[in-house]
Amino acid sequence: MLKIKAYAKINMYLKVLGQRQDGYHDMNMIMQSVDLSDLLSFKRAEHIRVRCDDKRLANEQKNTAYRAAAAFFDYTGLKGGIDIKINKHIPLMAGLGG
Repeated sequence: MLKIKAYAKINMYLKVLGQRQDGYHDMNMIMQSVDLSDLLSFKRAEHIRVRCDDKRLANEQKNTAYRAAAAFFDYTGLKGGIDIKINKHIPLMAGLGG
């Protein structure tokens, strides 16, 4: 099992430069990390599964971690999946990049 901390960040400066053709925006920003983090645990599995101690993130397939794992397996062609457990410490929608 692999465990890592995903640190929060604060935008010190943010300027939206314009919208790209793919719908995303180009941005110029300065970010500063802070000593606040979520703890993520990863373990190989047969399918992609995301669990989180914050029930507001219960919809697995809308979770960013789920979408990233699905994109990884799709891109690499690797078989199987991963079990991801998220212990939230970064407040949701607080502008801290959790």
